[in-house]
Amino acid sequence: MKKVTISLMIILGIILSLCADRIATVDGYCYLDGETNHAGTKVLFTAVTPSANTDSTYTDEEGYFLICLSEGIYDIEYSHEGWQSINIAEELLLNDSTFETVTLLYGLPLDVSGEINGILTKSSL
Repeated sequence: MKKVTISLMIILGIILSLCADRIATVDGYCYLDGETNHAGTKVLFTAVTPSANTDSTYTDEEGYFLICLSEGIYDIEYSHEGWQSINIAEELLLNDSTFETVTLLYGLPLDVSGEINGILTKSSL
């Protein structure tokens, strides 16, 4: 009976370890161009695969962020009100990772279409 109990405990331990979520710790920096305080940029991780879980975090004053995520494939968006977002599609996260530093540019991206006459200046946008 003792051997059966030990065997069942070993099998249960193996099953639980295989079913447990695998976690990847992700960190990096996101700067706001021309600023000294880089706090408040949202870094959104949107799940692409079933093993991934959508989650987000925010940068601190130095632009640093840290988050623990289930392993999987994610679409990543860096966004801050008044700044141009940066999107990264289908990033595979299997291990702890430090992302390359990104810098958001001030202003909204320009979508210009049709006929335009004159000179576009920063103040006219």
